[in-house]
Amino acid sequence: MILTDLRNYIKENHPISLNQLAVHFDMDAESLLPLLEHWEHKGVIQKKVSATSCSGCSGCKHDLPIIYDWANTRSET
Repeated sequence: MILTDLRNYIKENHPISLNQLAVHFDMDAESLLPLLEHWEHKGVIQKKVSATSCSGCSGCKHDLPIIYDWANTRSET
């Protein structure tokens, strides 16, 4: 997977959980974190921790889901 694929997917599907990204890209959530941090440091995405647990698929390994949202306050490169 390329960084731009991740960026574009978040842009088109935000807000989106870490678990949803892991499923879509068929990757372990932990393996996605450095790629997500790249875009977070550039100010393109924002990491948020949900205040409540969702009642969705129960597939999250986290107590509170980590959500990524589109920020795009800086350059997308």
